[in-house]
Amino acid sequence: MPDRLKPALPFLYALCLCALLSLVVAGRAEAHAALLASDPLDGAQLSLQPAAVELRFNEPVRPLMLRVLDRKGTTIASLAAGAPVTQSLRVTLPAGGDGVYLASWRVASADDHPVAGSLSWRVGTAGADTGAPVAIAAGAVSPPLVLRLLAELTLLIAAGGALALPWLRPEGKARLRSVRVVRVAARLGLALLLPRLLAEGAALAGTSDWFEDETYAALAHTAYPLAAALALPGLLVLACLPKTGEWKRGWLLAGAVPALLSFGVGGHAVHALTGGWLAPVLVVHAAAAAIWLGALWPTEYALRSVDPKIDDQRPALAVLGRFAHRGRELLGALAVSGLLIACVQLGPPSPAWGNTYARLFMAKLGLAFLLFALGALNRWCWLPALARGRRRAASRLRLSVRLCRGLLVAVVALSVALGTTMPPRAGAGAVAPPPAALVERHWPSAYGPRLGLNVAMQAGRPAATLSVTGPDDQPFTIREAVLVLERPEAGIEPLRRRLDERAPGRYGNDDLLLPLAGPWQGYVEIWIDDFSLERQPLAFTLP
Repeated sequence: MPDRLKPALPFLYALCLCALLSLVVAGRAEAHAALLASDPLDGAQLSLQPAAVELRFNEPVRPLMLRVLDRKGTTIASLAAGAPVTQSLRVTLPAGGDGVYLASWRVASADDHPVAGSLSWRVGTAGADTGAPVAIAAGAVSPPLVLRLLAELTLLIAAGGALALPWLRPEGKARLRSVRVVRVAARLGLALLLPRLLAEGAALAGTSDWFEDETYAALAHTAYPLAAALALPGLLVLACLPKTGEWKRGWLLAGAVPALLSFGVGGHAVHALTGGWLAPVLVVHAAAAAIWLGALWPTEYALRSVDPKIDDQRPALAVLGRFAHRGRELLGALAVSGLLIACVQLGPPSPAWGNTYARLFMAKLGLAFLLFALGALNRWCWLPALARGRRRAASRLRLSVRLCRGLLVAVVALSVALGTTMPPRAGAGAVAPPPAALVERHWPSAYGPRLGLNVAMQAGRPAATLSVTGPDDQPFTIREAVLVLERPEAGIEPLRRRLDERAPGRYGNDDLLLPLAGPWQGYVEIWIDDFSLERQPLAFTLP
Protein backbone atom coordinates (compact mmCIF):
# COMPACT_ATOMS: atom_id res chain seq x y z
CA MET A 1 0.00 0.00 0.00
CA PRO A 2 1.40 3.48 -0.84
CA ASP A 3 2.59 5.42 2.19
CA ARG A 4 0.51 8.43 1.20
CA LEU A 5 -2.70 6.43 1.82
CA LYS A 6 -1.81 5.20 5.30
CA PRO A 7 -2.78 8.38 7.21
CA ALA A 8 -6.27 8.16 5.71
CA LEU A 9 -6.86 4.54 6.74
CA PRO A 10 -8.52 5.17 10.14
CA PHE A 11 -11.45 7.16 8.85
CA LEU A 12 -11.71 5.00 5.70
CA TYR A 13 -12.00 1.93 7.92
CA ALA A 14 -14.57 3.71 10.02
CA LEU A 15 -16.68 4.71 7.02
CA CYS A 16 -16.70 1.18 5.60
CA LEU A 17 -17.39 -0.47 8.95
CA CYS A 18 -20.23 1.89 9.80
CA ALA A 19 -21.77 1.39 6.36
CA LEU A 20 -21.68 -2.40 6.64
CA LEU A 21 -22.97 -2.55 10.20
CA SER A 22 -25.81 -0.13 9.45
CA LEU A 23 -27.22 -2.67 7.00
CA VAL A 24 -27.63 -5.03 9.95
CA VAL A 25 -29.22 -2.67 12.45
CA ALA A 26 -31.49 -0.74 10.08
CA GLY A 27 -34.78 -2.39 9.27
CA ARG A 28 -36.98 -1.89 6.28
CA ALA A 29 -39.98 0.37 6.69
CA GLU A 30 -42.34 2.50 4.70
CA ALA A 31 -42.79 6.21 4.22
CA HIS A 32 -43.93 8.81 6.72
CA ALA A 33 -47.39 7.97 8.06
CA ALA A 34 -50.40 9.94 6.84
CA LEU A 35 -54.11 9.53 7.49
CA LEU A 36 -55.92 8.30 4.38
CA ALA A 37 -59.52 8.03 5.55
CA SER A 38 -61.70 8.13 8.61
CA ASP A 39 -65.15 6.85 9.50
CA PRO A 40 -66.94 9.04 10.37
CA LEU A 41 -65.51 11.92 8.39
CA ASP A 42 -64.37 15.07 10.10
CA GLY A 43 -67.34 17.45 10.32
CA ALA A 44 -69.95 14.82 9.53
CA GLN A 45 -73.64 15.37 10.47
CA LEU A 46 -75.10 12.05 11.62
CA SER A 47 -78.59 11.03 12.63
CA LEU A 48 -77.31 8.29 14.97
CA GLN A 49 -74.06 7.60 16.78
CA PRO A 50 -71.76 5.39 14.62
CA ALA A 51 -70.92 1.94 15.94
CA ALA A 52 -67.18 2.65 15.89
CA VAL A 53 -64.48 5.15 14.92
CA GLU A 54 -62.04 3.85 12.32
CA LEU A 55 -58.85 5.51 11.06
CA ARG A 56 -56.92 4.18 8.06
CA PHE A 57 -53.29 5.16 7.37
CA ASN A 58 -50.98 4.76 4.38
CA GLU A 59 -48.66 2.43 6.33
CA PRO A 60 -48.72 0.32 9.49
CA VAL A 61 -48.50 2.55 12.57
CA ARG A 62 -48.01 1.92 16.26
CA PRO A 63 -50.93 3.39 18.26
CA LEU A 64 -49.93 5.68 21.09
CA MET A 65 -53.37 7.03 21.93
CA LEU A 66 -56.91 7.08 20.55
CA ARG A 67 -59.74 8.44 22.65
CA VAL A 68 -63.27 9.63 21.92
CA LEU A 69 -64.73 12.50 23.97
CA ASP A 70 -68.28 13.72 24.34
CA ARG A 71 -69.29 17.38 24.65
CA LYS A 72 -68.56 17.39 28.39
CA GLY A 73 -64.97 16.26 27.82
CA THR A 74 -65.61 12.75 29.17
CA THR A 75 -63.73 9.92 27.52
CA ILE A 76 -66.35 7.44 26.28
CA ALA A 77 -64.02 5.12 24.37
CA SER A 78 -60.27 4.73 24.07
CA LEU A 79 -57.46 2.64 22.62
CA ALA A 80 -54.47 2.53 24.94
CA ALA A 81 -50.80 2.56 23.98
CA GLY A 82 -49.30 -0.86 23.43
CA ALA A 83 -51.86 -1.99 20.86
CA PRO A 84 -50.33 -4.01 17.99
CA VAL A 85 -48.93 -2.31 14.90
CA THR A 86 -51.68 -1.98 12.31
CA GLN A 87 -52.71 0.09 9.31
CA SER A 88 -56.24 0.73 10.63
CA LEU A 89 -57.26 1.81 14.11
CA ARG A 90 -60.75 0.99 15.32
CA VAL A 91 -62.47 1.67 18.62
CA THR A 92 -66.07 0.65 19.35
CA LEU A 93 -68.41 3.39 20.60
CA PRO A 94 -71.15 2.97 23.18
CA ALA A 95 -74.64 4.24 22.48
CA GLY A 96 -74.77 7.99 22.99
CA GLY A 97 -77.15 10.90 22.76
CA ASP A 98 -77.21 13.88 20.44
CA GLY A 99 -74.33 16.31 20.47
CA VAL A 100 -70.80 16.90 19.22
CA TYR A 101 -68.17 14.17 19.64
CA LEU A 102 -64.41 14.37 19.13
CA ALA A 103 -61.83 11.66 18.42
CA SER A 104 -58.19 12.51 19.19
CA TRP A 105 -55.39 10.21 18.08
CA ARG A 106 -51.62 9.92 18.17
CA VAL A 107 -49.51 7.26 16.43
CA ALA A 108 -45.84 6.61 15.76
CA SER A 109 -44.87 6.12 12.12
CA ALA A 110 -42.19 3.73 10.90
CA ASP A 111 -39.51 6.41 11.38
CA ASP A 112 -40.64 6.95 15.02
CA HIS A 113 -42.11 10.32 14.12
CA PRO A 114 -45.22 11.24 16.17
CA VAL A 115 -48.26 11.89 13.99
CA ALA A 116 -51.37 13.25 15.67
CA GLY A 117 -54.75 14.69 14.81
CA SER A 118 -58.39 15.03 15.76
CA LEU A 119 -61.76 14.82 14.06
CA SER A 120 -65.25 15.71 15.24
CA TRP A 121 -68.82 15.00 14.18
CA ARG A 122 -72.33 15.90 15.27
CA VAL A 123 -75.10 13.46 16.14
CA GLY A 124 -78.65 14.80 15.80
CA THR A 125 -79.49 18.45 15.12
CA ALA A 126 -77.56 21.49 16.26
CA GLY A 127 -80.34 22.48 18.65
CA ALA A 128 -80.01 19.21 20.53
CA ASP A 129 -76.73 20.26 22.17
CA THR A 130 -76.86 21.47 25.74
CA GLY A 131 -74.19 23.30 27.66
CA ALA A 132 -70.96 24.88 26.56
CA PRO A 133 -68.15 22.79 25.14
CA VAL A 134 -65.36 21.87 27.53
CA ALA A 135 -61.80 22.85 26.55
CA ILE A 136 -59.45 19.85 26.39
CA ALA A 137 -55.79 20.54 27.13
CA ALA A 138 -53.54 19.51 24.24
CA GLY A 139 -50.37 17.54 24.90
CA ALA A 140 -46.94 18.62 23.78
CA VAL A 141 -46.29 17.51 20.22
CA SER A 142 -43.13 19.43 19.37
CA PRO A 143 -40.06 17.21 19.28
CA PRO A 144 -37.16 18.20 21.58
CA LEU A 145 -35.24 20.05 18.88
CA VAL A 146 -32.74 21.80 21.17
CA LEU A 147 -31.86 18.61 23.05
CA ARG A 148 -31.64 16.69 19.79
CA LEU A 149 -29.33 19.32 18.28
CA LEU A 150 -27.03 19.41 21.31
CA ALA A 151 -26.90 15.61 21.56
CA GLU A 152 -26.10 15.14 17.88
CA LEU A 153 -23.54 17.94 17.85
CA THR A 154 -21.60 16.49 20.78
CA LEU A 155 -21.77 13.04 19.20
CA LEU A 156 -20.44 14.34 15.88
CA ILE A 157 -17.64 16.36 17.50
CA ALA A 158 -16.49 13.47 19.70
CA ALA A 159 -16.61 10.78 16.97
CA GLY A 160 -15.29 13.05 14.22
CA GLY A 161 -12.50 14.37 16.40
CA ALA A 162 -11.46 10.82 17.31
CA LEU A 163 -11.16 9.88 13.62
CA ALA A 164 -9.41 13.14 12.71
CA LEU A 165 -6.63 12.75 15.30
CA PRO A 166 -4.70 9.87 13.64
CA TRP A 167 -5.31 11.46 10.25
CA LEU A 168 -4.01 14.98 11.01
CA ARG A 169 -1.51 13.95 13.73
CA PRO A 170 -1.19 17.32 15.53
CA GLU A 171 1.79 17.82 17.81
CA GLY A 172 2.50 19.47 21.16
CA LYS A 173 -0.20 21.67 22.64
CA ALA A 174 -2.39 21.24 19.58
CA ARG A 175 -2.46 17.51 20.22
CA LEU A 176 -3.36 17.88 23.91
CA ARG A 177 -6.08 20.44 23.20
CA SER A 178 -7.58 18.32 20.44
CA VAL A 179 -7.81 15.29 22.72
CA ARG A 180 -9.41 17.48 25.38
CA VAL A 181 -12.13 18.56 22.90
CA VAL A 182 -12.94 14.92 22.16
CA ARG A 183 -13.09 14.02 25.85
CA VAL A 184 -15.30 17.01 26.76
CA ALA A 185 -17.64 16.43 23.81
CA ALA A 186 -17.97 12.75 24.71
CA ARG A 187 -18.79 13.55 28.32
CA LEU A 188 -21.37 16.14 27.30
CA GLY A 189 -22.86 13.57 24.93
CA LEU A 190 -23.11 11.08 27.80
CA ALA A 191 -24.83 13.68 29.97
CA LEU A 192 -27.38 14.45 27.23
CA LEU A 193 -28.08 10.83 26.29
CA LEU A 194 -30.77 10.08 28.90
CA PRO A 195 -32.50 13.51 28.82
CA ARG A 196 -32.73 13.33 25.03
CA LEU A 197 -34.16 9.78 25.21
CA LEU A 198 -36.83 10.78 27.75
CA ALA A 199 -37.68 13.95 25.82
CA GLU A 200 -38.22 11.93 22.64
CA GLY A 201 -40.53 9.58 24.53
CA ALA A 202 -42.48 12.48 26.02
CA ALA A 203 -42.89 14.04 22.57
CA LEU A 204 -44.19 10.75 21.18
CA ALA A 205 -46.64 10.37 24.07
CA GLY A 206 -47.78 13.99 23.81
CA THR A 207 -46.87 14.90 27.38
CA SER A 208 -44.44 17.29 29.03
CA ASP A 209 -43.66 14.85 31.86
CA TRP A 210 -40.58 12.76 31.12
CA PHE A 211 -41.33 10.25 33.87
CA GLU A 212 -44.89 9.20 33.08
CA ASP A 213 -45.67 5.60 32.18
CA GLU A 214 -46.89 6.81 28.78
CA THR A 215 -43.40 8.13 28.04
CA TYR A 216 -41.79 4.74 28.66
CA ALA A 217 -44.53 2.93 26.74
CA ALA A 218 -44.07 5.24 23.75
CA LEU A 219 -40.31 4.58 23.72
CA ALA A 220 -40.60 0.83 24.09
CA HIS A 221 -40.83 -0.08 20.39
CA THR A 222 -38.95 2.81 18.78
CA ALA A 223 -35.40 3.02 17.47
CA TYR A 224 -34.35 5.62 20.06
CA PRO A 225 -33.29 3.08 22.74
CA LEU A 226 -31.22 1.19 20.14
CA ALA A 227 -29.53 4.40 19.00
CA ALA A 228 -28.73 5.29 22.61
CA ALA A 229 -27.42 1.78 23.28
CA LEU A 230 -25.06 2.11 20.28
CA ALA A 231 -23.85 5.58 21.23
CA LEU A 232 -23.29 4.82 24.92
CA PRO A 233 -20.22 2.51 24.68
CA GLY A 234 -18.60 4.68 22.02
CA LEU A 235 -18.97 7.83 24.10
CA LEU A 236 -17.68 6.01 27.20
CA VAL A 237 -14.54 4.97 25.34
CA LEU A 238 -13.91 8.47 24.01
CA ALA A 239 -14.63 10.09 27.38
CA CYS A 240 -11.81 7.98 28.89
CA LEU A 241 -9.06 9.02 26.47
CA PRO A 242 -5.86 9.74 28.41
CA LYS A 243 -5.08 13.37 29.22
CA THR A 244 -1.52 12.90 27.97
CA GLY A 245 -2.75 12.93 24.40
CA GLU A 246 -1.57 9.41 23.72
CA TRP A 247 -3.91 7.09 21.85
CA LYS A 248 -4.13 3.94 19.82
CA ARG A 249 -6.00 3.82 16.55
CA GLY A 250 -7.99 0.79 17.64
CA TRP A 251 -9.11 2.66 20.76
CA LEU A 252 -10.29 5.63 18.69
CA LEU A 253 -12.11 3.40 16.20
CA ALA A 254 -13.79 1.48 19.05
CA GLY A 255 -15.23 4.76 20.28
CA ALA A 256 -16.10 6.46 17.00
CA VAL A 257 -17.73 3.58 15.09
CA PRO A 258 -20.57 2.76 17.55
CA ALA A 259 -21.27 6.46 18.04
CA LEU A 260 -21.59 7.06 14.30
CA LEU A 261 -23.58 3.88 13.82
CA SER A 262 -26.35 5.32 15.99
CA PHE A 263 -27.21 7.71 13.13
CA GLY A 264 -28.22 4.75 10.95
CA VAL A 265 -31.07 3.27 12.98
CA GLY A 266 -33.82 5.85 12.66
CA GLY A 267 -35.21 8.84 10.78
CA HIS A 268 -36.94 9.61 7.50
CA ALA A 269 -34.04 8.71 5.27
CA VAL A 270 -33.37 5.33 6.87
CA HIS A 271 -37.03 4.35 6.52
CA ALA A 272 -37.50 5.47 2.94
CA LEU A 273 -38.82 3.08 0.32
CA THR A 274 -35.39 1.74 -0.58
CA GLY A 275 -35.24 -1.70 0.98
CA GLY A 276 -32.78 -0.45 3.63
CA TRP A 277 -29.83 0.46 1.36
CA LEU A 278 -30.05 4.14 2.33
CA ALA A 279 -29.01 3.44 5.94
CA PRO A 280 -25.29 3.01 5.12
CA VAL A 281 -25.46 6.08 2.88
CA LEU A 282 -26.81 8.10 5.81
CA VAL A 283 -24.09 6.77 8.12
CA VAL A 284 -21.37 7.65 5.57
CA HIS A 285 -22.89 11.14 5.27
CA ALA A 286 -22.89 11.59 9.06
CA ALA A 287 -19.36 10.18 9.37
CA ALA A 288 -17.97 12.49 6.67
CA ALA A 289 -19.61 15.52 8.32
CA ALA A 290 -18.31 14.40 11.73
CA ILE A 291 -14.72 14.03 10.50
CA TRP A 292 -14.83 17.44 8.83
CA LEU A 293 -16.26 19.06 11.98
CA GLY A 294 -13.87 17.19 14.29
CA ALA A 295 -10.85 18.12 12.15
CA LEU A 296 -11.45 21.86 12.58
CA TRP A 297 -10.22 21.90 16.19
CA PRO A 298 -6.78 20.31 15.50
CA THR A 299 -6.48 22.64 12.53
CA GLU A 300 -7.22 25.76 14.56
CA TYR A 301 -4.96 24.69 17.43
CA ALA A 302 -2.14 24.04 14.96
CA LEU A 303 -2.62 27.52 13.53
CA ARG A 304 -2.46 29.03 17.01
CA SER A 305 1.06 27.66 17.33
CA VAL A 306 2.23 29.78 14.39
CA ASP A 307 4.48 32.55 15.69
CA PRO A 308 4.82 35.45 13.22
CA LYS A 309 8.28 36.20 14.64
CA ILE A 310 9.51 32.70 13.87
CA ASP A 311 9.75 31.36 10.37
CA ASP A 312 9.27 27.73 11.45
CA GLN A 313 5.67 27.03 10.51
CA ARG A 314 6.20 23.38 9.69
CA PRO A 315 3.86 21.87 12.37
CA ALA A 316 0.91 23.96 11.21
CA LEU A 317 1.70 23.40 7.55
CA ALA A 318 1.90 19.65 8.12
CA VAL A 319 -1.59 19.52 9.70
CA LEU A 320 -3.09 21.82 7.08
CA GLY A 321 -1.41 19.91 4.28
CA ARG A 322 -2.89 16.61 5.45
CA PHE A 323 -6.32 18.23 5.75
CA ALA A 324 -6.10 19.74 2.27
CA HIS A 325 -4.64 16.60 0.69
CA ARG A 326 -7.31 14.20 1.92
CA GLY A 327 -10.10 16.73 2.29
CA ARG A 328 -11.12 16.20 -1.32
CA GLU A 329 -12.09 12.56 -0.70
CA LEU A 330 -13.95 13.63 2.44
CA LEU A 331 -15.90 16.32 0.61
CA GLY A 332 -16.64 13.88 -2.21
CA ALA A 333 -18.12 11.32 0.19
CA LEU A 334 -20.16 14.08 1.87
CA ALA A 335 -21.50 15.48 -1.39
CA VAL A 336 -22.34 12.16 -3.08
CA SER A 337 -24.07 10.70 -0.01
CA GLY A 338 -25.97 13.96 0.52
CA LEU A 339 -27.20 14.00 -3.07
CA LEU A 340 -28.36 10.37 -2.84
CA ILE A 341 -30.35 11.14 0.31
CA ALA A 342 -31.82 14.26 -1.31
CA CYS A 343 -32.90 12.37 -4.44
CA VAL A 344 -34.78 9.81 -2.34
CA GLN A 345 -36.33 12.30 0.05
CA LEU A 346 -37.39 14.93 -2.49
CA GLY A 347 -38.50 12.48 -5.18
CA PRO A 348 -39.24 13.62 -8.74
CA PRO A 349 -40.02 17.30 -9.36
CA SER A 350 -43.53 18.11 -8.17
CA PRO A 351 -45.52 20.90 -6.47
CA ALA A 352 -44.56 19.24 -3.16
CA TRP A 353 -41.06 20.65 -3.66
CA GLY A 354 -42.40 23.94 -2.36
CA ASN A 355 -43.07 22.55 1.11
CA THR A 356 -41.14 23.20 4.32
CA TYR A 357 -38.83 20.21 3.83
CA ALA A 358 -37.70 21.44 0.41
CA ARG A 359 -37.07 24.96 1.73
CA LEU A 360 -35.00 23.63 4.63
CA PHE A 361 -33.07 21.43 2.22
CA MET A 362 -32.31 24.37 -0.08
CA ALA A 363 -31.04 26.36 2.91
CA LYS A 364 -28.80 23.43 3.86
CA LEU A 365 -27.57 23.17 0.27
CA GLY A 366 -26.73 26.88 0.26
CA LEU A 367 -24.69 26.55 3.45
CA ALA A 368 -22.91 23.51 1.98
CA PHE A 369 -21.87 25.58 -1.06
CA LEU A 370 -20.49 28.27 1.28
CA LEU A 371 -18.51 25.58 3.10
CA PHE A 372 -17.09 24.25 -0.15
CA ALA A 373 -16.21 27.80 -1.24
CA LEU A 374 -14.38 28.44 2.04
CA GLY A 375 -12.54 25.14 1.67
CA ALA A 376 -11.44 26.09 -1.85
CA LEU A 377 -10.32 29.54 -0.63
CA ASN A 378 -8.26 27.95 2.14
CA ARG A 379 -6.77 25.35 -0.19
CA TRP A 380 -5.81 27.59 -3.08
CA CYS A 381 -5.26 30.98 -1.42
CA TRP A 382 -4.47 31.12 2.31
CA LEU A 383 -2.55 27.84 2.61
CA PRO A 384 -0.03 28.78 -0.14
CA ALA A 385 0.23 32.22 1.45
CA LEU A 386 1.08 30.63 4.81
CA ALA A 387 3.70 28.43 3.12
CA ARG A 388 5.29 31.59 1.63
CA GLY A 389 5.54 33.15 5.10
CA ARG A 390 2.78 35.75 4.78
CA ARG A 391 2.10 37.10 8.26
CA ARG A 392 -1.65 37.55 7.91
CA ALA A 393 -2.27 34.14 6.38
CA ALA A 394 -2.44 32.33 9.75
CA SER A 395 -4.99 34.77 11.22
CA ARG A 396 -7.12 34.60 8.08
CA LEU A 397 -7.01 30.81 8.13
CA ARG A 398 -8.09 30.80 11.78
CA LEU A 399 -11.01 33.07 10.92
CA SER A 400 -11.93 30.82 8.02
CA VAL A 401 -11.82 27.73 10.26
CA ARG A 402 -14.15 29.40 12.76
CA LEU A 403 -16.54 30.35 9.96
CA CYS A 404 -16.51 26.76 8.72
CA ARG A 405 -17.30 25.55 12.22
CA GLY A 406 -20.24 27.95 12.53
CA LEU A 407 -21.58 26.94 9.13
CA LEU A 408 -21.29 23.25 10.00
CA VAL A 409 -23.23 23.80 13.23
CA ALA A 410 -25.93 25.57 11.19
CA VAL A 411 -25.99 22.63 8.74
CA VAL A 412 -26.43 20.18 11.62
CA ALA A 413 -29.26 22.35 13.01
CA LEU A 414 -31.01 22.28 9.62
CA SER A 415 -30.51 18.50 9.45
CA VAL A 416 -32.22 18.12 12.82
CA ALA A 417 -35.11 20.26 11.58
CA LEU A 418 -35.32 18.14 8.41
CA GLY A 419 -35.60 15.04 10.59
CA THR A 420 -38.86 16.34 12.06
CA THR A 421 -40.41 17.49 8.76
CA MET A 422 -42.31 15.30 6.31
CA PRO A 423 -40.32 14.98 3.06
CA PRO A 424 -42.08 15.33 -0.33
CA ARG A 425 -41.29 11.65 -0.98
CA ALA A 426 -43.52 10.68 1.94
CA GLY A 427 -46.23 13.22 1.28
CA ALA A 428 -46.50 12.16 -2.37
CA GLY A 429 -47.92 8.79 -1.35
CA ALA A 430 -50.47 10.22 1.03
CA VAL A 431 -54.01 10.99 0.09
CA ALA A 432 -55.25 14.46 0.93
CA PRO A 433 -57.59 14.67 3.91
CA PRO A 434 -61.11 13.69 2.88
CA PRO A 435 -63.42 16.60 2.05
CA ALA A 436 -66.66 17.33 3.84
CA ALA A 437 -69.27 14.70 3.09
CA LEU A 438 -72.25 15.44 0.84
CA VAL A 439 -74.10 12.68 2.69
CA GLU A 440 -73.00 11.02 5.94
CA ARG A 441 -75.55 8.77 7.63
CA HIS A 442 -75.47 5.90 10.10
CA TRP A 443 -78.60 3.99 11.05
CA PRO A 444 -79.66 0.60 12.41
CA SER A 445 -81.38 -1.66 9.93
CA ALA A 446 -84.70 -3.22 10.81
CA TYR A 447 -83.09 -6.54 9.86
CA GLY A 448 -80.15 -6.45 12.30
CA PRO A 449 -76.98 -4.89 10.85
CA ARG A 450 -75.90 -1.25 11.25
CA LEU A 451 -75.52 0.70 8.02
CA GLY A 452 -73.39 3.72 7.17
CA LEU A 453 -73.57 5.67 3.90
CA ASN A 454 -71.08 8.30 2.76
CA VAL A 455 -71.26 10.36 -0.45
CA ALA A 456 -68.33 12.75 -0.98
CA MET A 457 -66.25 14.36 -3.72
CA GLN A 458 -63.04 12.43 -4.40
CA ALA A 459 -60.61 13.69 -7.04
CA GLY A 460 -63.35 15.98 -8.35
CA ARG A 461 -65.89 13.15 -8.76
CA PRO A 462 -68.82 12.14 -6.55
CA ALA A 463 -68.19 8.77 -4.90
CA ALA A 464 -70.26 6.66 -2.53
CA THR A 465 -69.24 4.23 0.23
CA LEU A 466 -71.48 1.92 2.27
CA SER A 467 -70.33 0.17 5.45
CA VAL A 468 -72.26 -2.69 7.01
CA THR A 469 -71.55 -4.15 10.48
CA GLY A 470 -73.36 -6.90 12.28
CA PRO A 471 -74.64 -6.88 15.89
CA ASP A 472 -71.22 -8.20 16.99
CA ASP A 473 -69.46 -5.19 15.37
CA GLN A 474 -67.94 -7.47 12.71
CA PRO A 475 -68.21 -6.82 8.93
CA PHE A 476 -71.53 -8.01 7.56
CA THR A 477 -72.06 -9.24 3.99
CA ILE A 478 -75.18 -8.17 2.09
CA ARG A 479 -76.54 -9.36 -1.23
CA GLU A 480 -76.64 -6.04 -3.12
CA ALA A 481 -76.59 -2.27 -2.72
CA VAL A 482 -77.77 0.27 -5.31
CA LEU A 483 -77.87 4.06 -5.20
CA VAL A 484 -80.83 5.63 -7.04
CA LEU A 485 -80.55 9.38 -7.80
CA GLU A 486 -82.71 11.81 -9.79
CA ARG A 487 -83.40 15.50 -10.52
CA PRO A 488 -87.08 15.80 -11.44
CA GLU A 489 -86.97 19.61 -11.85
CA ALA A 490 -84.20 19.23 -14.47
CA GLY A 491 -86.00 16.40 -16.27
CA ILE A 492 -83.48 13.78 -15.18
CA GLU A 493 -85.05 10.42 -14.48
CA PRO A 494 -83.65 8.09 -11.84
CA LEU A 495 -80.06 6.87 -12.32
CA ARG A 496 -79.09 3.54 -10.78
CA ARG A 497 -75.52 3.16 -9.50
CA ARG A 498 -74.41 -0.19 -8.12
CA LEU A 499 -72.12 -0.22 -5.07
CA ASP A 500 -69.55 -2.98 -5.58
CA GLU A 501 -68.01 -4.97 -2.73
CA ARG A 502 -64.52 -3.65 -1.87
CA ALA A 503 -63.87 -5.57 1.35
CA PRO A 504 -65.94 -7.52 3.86
CA GLY A 505 -68.69 -5.17 4.96
CA ARG A 506 -67.60 -2.36 2.58
CA TYR A 507 -69.23 -1.41 -0.71
CA GLY A 508 -68.55 1.54 -2.97
CA ASN A 509 -68.60 3.32 -6.30
CA ASP A 510 -65.71 5.66 -7.13
CA ASP A 511 -67.59 7.70 -9.74
CA LEU A 512 -71.37 8.13 -9.69
CA LEU A 513 -71.21 9.92 -13.07
CA LEU A 514 -73.64 12.68 -12.13
CA PRO A 515 -73.69 15.10 -15.08
CA LEU A 516 -75.05 18.27 -13.45
CA ALA A 517 -74.21 20.26 -10.36
CA GLY A 518 -77.02 21.22 -8.03
CA PRO A 519 -79.60 19.43 -5.87
CA TRP A 520 -80.01 15.67 -6.20
CA GLN A 521 -82.38 13.37 -4.38
CA GLY A 522 -83.13 9.67 -4.24
CA TYR A 523 -82.50 6.72 -1.98
CA VAL A 524 -80.11 3.87 -1.31
CA GLU A 525 -81.57 0.41 -1.84
CA ILE A 526 -79.91 -2.32 0.23
CA TRP A 527 -80.83 -5.99 -0.10
CA ILE A 528 -79.75 -7.58 3.16
CA ASP A 529 -80.67 -10.97 1.72
CA ASP A 530 -83.05 -12.30 -0.94
CA PHE A 531 -86.12 -11.27 1.05
CA SER A 532 -85.03 -8.29 3.20
CA LEU A 533 -84.90 -4.84 1.58
CA GLU A 534 -83.70 -1.69 3.36
CA ARG A 535 -84.38 1.69 1.72
CA GLN A 536 -83.08 5.01 3.02
CA PRO A 537 -83.95 8.38 1.38
CA LEU A 538 -81.22 10.95 0.79
CA ALA A 539 -80.68 14.39 -0.74
CA PHE A 540 -77.58 16.50 -1.36
CA THR A 541 -76.25 19.37 -3.45
CA LEU A 542 -73.50 18.48 -5.91
CA PRO A 543 -70.87 21.29 -6.20
